[in-house]
Amino acid sequence: MRIKPMLAVVILLAISYLFVGITSHQIAGSRLEVGEPQREIELYRKVNATIRITDDAGKPLSGLTVGYAQVTHDFLFGVGLTNSEDPYYYDVTVFELLKDAGVNYALPYLTWELTASSPSWVETAYKPKVLHDMGYTLTGHCLVWFYDQFSNLPSYARRLTFEELKQRLKLQILQVVDRYKAWIHIWEINEPNFEYTNSLHLTTQQWIEICKMAAAAIREADPDGKVLVNMLIADIPQIEYFPIQFLRTLVKEGIQFDIIGLELYGNDRIPNAILDTNGYPVISWVSGRIDEFSQLGKPIFLSEIGVPSKPSEEAQAEWLKQVYTLGFRKPYVQSITWYNIYAPQSDPFYPDSGLFRAVKPRPEPKLVYYAYKELVSHWTTIGSGDTDANGTLRFGGYAGSYTISVAGYEDSTIHVSEGKENAFTVVMKGTQFEPNLWPYAGIMVVAVAASAVTIALWRRRDGKASVYRAI
Repeated sequence: MRIKPMLAVVILLAISYLFVGITSHQIAGSRLEVGEPQREIELYRKVNATIRITDDAGKPLSGLTVGYAQVTHDFLFGVGLTNSEDPYYYDVTVFELLKDAGVNYALPYLTWELTASSPSWVETAYKPKVLHDMGYTLTGHCLVWFYDQFSNLPSYARRLTFEELKQRLKLQILQVVDRYKAWIHIWEINEPNFEYTNSLHLTTQQWIEICKMAAAAIREADPDGKVLVNMLIADIPQIEYFPIQFLRTLVKEGIQFDIIGLELYGNDRIPNAILDTNGYPVISWVSGRIDEFSQLGKPIFLSEIGVPSKPSEEAQAEWLKQVYTLGFRKPYVQSITWYNIYAPQSDPFYPDSGLFRAVKPRPEPKLVYYAYKELVSHWTTIGSGDTDANGTLRFGGYAGSYTISVAGYEDSTIHVSEGKENAFTVVMKGTQFEPNLWPYAGIMVVAVAASAVTIALWRRRDGKASVYRAI
């Protein structure tokens, strides 16, 4: 097949145009699936950011290729820390794997009995300082919980009068919060007014008084801390458990709490939950219940969720994707925590519901772990673009911290937040500004090649013409 010289040039220039288009196109690094869920996520979770790039003298730098990469999330992707197998805690390698999956939130188990009798073991087991330094946000899990199992209540608690109970518990809260507040900033009142874990048989009114005292004590010890009240997601009329009604009473009584936590498990772990054929909570029912709790006007954490890998790991992973997508698309949900990292068949609470098949001698992630990792990756924004004549670049991304990078300059960091104006001026420091010329170098290479081909074809044609003339 013969290619005319000018046609060859056109083809090669078209390739060069495509090359430049690919290199300068903004990367959409936060795609998930199409359809209504992702449209709602884009609408409610993504925020617009404007960056103005200048030099040290304040001069706008136009035509500059700027990279932006999300390095943290404001949304809290969590795990619980309890472990039912000796030594009853996890090695740091597990938390490194979880961090690699996008997990940024964890629940150190700070029960009354453990923190009073074995504070050094608590710090060894649940590693609040280590996890904080790794970038995890932490909640003091079960700071108030009146269940007489799982090393929770001290033995003397049953012998106390109600007034003595309040006094001893207040002192305990003040001591624990003061001890750990450098690393932990959310504190949990767990399952108030729930009969099945109400081992001290408190009345509803007594629970209201406990919540009032506990919230005030937390704020006294940690004025910047947040108070989370953790409830089951379902109504249980047979034991007169109506969590929304109880929370409304706390609000009416002027009790200062900040966050509503909701527990969501499958099978028989949450009485009256609507389940599918796998024994997993039905997503549409979960959605409706979350919406009902949202009417209280407080942020919602899906504070403990999980289902087992039965009938299969594939089913477990698919349910995680559905429930996390559901929570992430609702603007008032600010955290989702898959409670069990590891839950063997012998686990007393919820066997086979963990993210790992095994954690020793080395961690073995299940499919649900990889589903978790894939979701967080899809909801992480990475991209690049060129500044306009005013040195400005605009992009949409999920809330969190971003690294801003330009070739030849030191990286900068910005923090993009939901519900705020996200306008930043970034002063480039480092070497003198040099425009990003490598796409244009590509054009030059292609142009030179095109010229060479053109000359070769013309010479070939001229050579043939000389032969014909000789004949």
